[in-house]
Amino acid sequence: MAGGLGALTREGTPLFGGGQVEHGGGTPANSVASYTPATGTCVALGGGVRYCTTCGGNHAGRVRALLYNAGRLWVGGTFTEAGSSLTSDLASWTGTAWTVYGAGVVSTAGAPTIYAFAADGSTGTIFVGGMFTSVAGTASQALVQFNGTSWAATGDFTNGLATSPVRAFAVVA
Repeated sequence: MAGGLGALTREGTPLFGGGQVEHGGGTPANSVASYTPATGTCVALGGGVRYCTTCGGNHAGRVRALLYNAGRLWVGGTFTEAGSSLTSDLASWTGTAWTVYGAGVVSTAGAPTIYAFAADGSTGTIFVGGMFTSVAGTASQALVQFNGTSWAATGDFTNGLATSPVRAFAVVA
């Protein structure tokens, strides 16, 4: 992917890449695409993610985190649209369509963004870390979890500092 590659994930084939790019291997990608090494092909995912197309332009969003889990690609970063759906910084790709989650990511102290994902392999729970005070309408300081049906806060890992993001973490089972 030409430009700034910010995240990679793989579970089998293909490899998924994201960043702040408009093309991958000559294919319009809008910040996220799949790449199949055996064939050298790059494929855009349903229009990708974009930032602020409603404010006068089609700008590539910035993908900062990717996670492929249970047939779904989780995409986080700084963007306002996934495919044709409005969102804020969080979406997932099912292989055929984008899914967005309520109001997306909100921060009361600075620009919201997603920096990291992790999955609990034993429960399927997805953990999302970043700079936010709520995700999908669930109040949580910088770290939240999704069990496939509902969102839940995970506790305050920032000692109440709204400007302290979670940038990386791991789930140990």
